[in-house]
Amino acid sequence: DIHFYLALVYLNQNQKEKAIEYLVQLKKRNYNDVWLVTRLKYSPMIENIRNEPEFAEVLKDVETKYQKEHELVGELLREFGEI
Repeated sequence: DIHFYLALVYLNQNQKEKAIEYLVQLKKRNYNDVWLVTRLKYSPMIENIRNEPEFAEVLKDVETKYQKEHELVGELLREFGEI
């Protein structure tokens, strides 16, 4: 997502507030991919905002939407006998 990458650009410039603004935009998405969850949780570029409350809210939202989508896909795969 472009918002994630723009946040990284601003973090690289030590503009934490602007970076968080872009990360908050991720909450508008209807679903999220595992790559986004992984990058938010483990990217070393995010270390300087990892303890910010706004970041925690974004991460929780992204994880929740990913998990919901993951469970839906699992249900569909079971329904069609794929797993």
